[in-house]
Amino acid sequence: MKLNEMVVKGLLVGLVMLCWSTTLLANWEKIQPPVDSDARCAGIPNVPESEKFYFFVEEGDLTKLLVFFDGGGACWDARTCVGSLAAFNADPHLPPTYTPIVDETTDALNDHSQDSEAGILSGRADNPFADYTKVFVPYCTGDVHLGSGETTYNFGGVEQIVAHRGADNVHAVLDWLYDFYTTRIGKAPDEVVVSGVSAGGYAAMVHFPAIQSMLPASTDTFVLTDSANAVVTDGFLDLAFGSGPGEGNWHAWDAIPDLIKPALEGNAEETPFALVNALTQAYQGTRFGQMTAAFDAIQSKFLTVMQGVDDGTYDPFDPPTEAEILATALFEWSPRARFSMNLLALSTPWNFRYYLAAGTNHGQLVTAQGFPSGNFFSENSGGNVALRDWVDDMVNRKSVWWNTDWRNRRCTPNCLEPLLP
Repeated sequence: MKLNEMVVKGLLVGLVMLCWSTTLLANWEKIQPPVDSDARCAGIPNVPESEKFYFFVEEGDLTKLLVFFDGGGACWDARTCVGSLAAFNADPHLPPTYTPIVDETTDALNDHSQDSEAGILSGRADNPFADYTKVFVPYCTGDVHLGSGETTYNFGGVEQIVAHRGADNVHAVLDWLYDFYTTRIGKAPDEVVVSGVSAGGYAAMVHFPAIQSMLPASTDTFVLTDSANAVVTDGFLDLAFGSGPGEGNWHAWDAIPDLIKPALEGNAEETPFALVNALTQAYQGTRFGQMTAAFDAIQSKFLTVMQGVDDGTYDPFDPPTEAEILATALFEWSPRARFSMNLLALSTPWNFRYYLAAGTNHGQLVTAQGFPSGNFFSENSGGNVALRDWVDDMVNRKSVWWNTDWRNRRCTPNCLEPLLP
């Protein structure tokens, strides 16, 4: 049933308020899913914060909704899911490959809202989303928000269960949103922007079909992803997803839309293009924007780790060096990411655009936990067009053919400039 088909009833309001621990919202508020929900974080032993999942909502203009998925790495085998945490516990200078707890708070998000440099979560007047109702979906499951099960990993003879419940967490958020809109205004928002950074960028793409299915045809929809280019290896795809129900460490297969599955079970060289192309072709009335830095250090690091897991050389106690990551960025990750974006631009010129920034920065849209270098309001290396203006035109300019900044913008020929002495 679509949101605009619901009838507002006073009894339903009461029932929803009993099921969901929330109140009328002003600033950012924490929402706890029902206790009988499958929603939870990774559940790491001796880390109590890794048990409970919750999310955050800031009520603004109810006719305009921003759903933002947070990032925080990934894990897909014993070395990344268990070994990287063990290495971090032994030496805090060795960060784990994923975050197993919700690392945002209402106070931090309220500070972000008041911080003029906090990207699309800020309240400054020139933020295109300043007055939107915003939903912030944390990430604490190591599965890029896609898992729906638990896996037992054995690292160094020690068995540990990791709950990959990312998709279950997202479904809890969508259930809450459905109830919220049907009880507060009785209809769907007029405009919905689905966005995410890093791991959250994949969630924005994969969960968009479920969000779209809740909306009437009259709702304008946008998908805006940041630092999520899907440059991966075949070994990673096999370990994380497998090729059918019951396979893959993330137990994600049943939660993934059918139109996306071919992109995850084919050749990894094709995944960056196939994933986005499946969506842009299926939802031609939706605008898709993809942004990244040309030599993104974090995405390059994860490609390096994937290759090490595949060939057995990855050691969480001896992770890739900066030189190794830079080599991957220059000669492998960047060429594959750029090829994919250019091919997408040729294949779907009517509803897809990309923004390629210079340098190695990871995460442009927000300045939040884990993304301290977000530069939404100052980034302008993509063809001398400000990223803020590019995003603003994507969402607010009806025509994208004339006099618009929402075009494919590239840092070329100066993509290396921030790396040079």
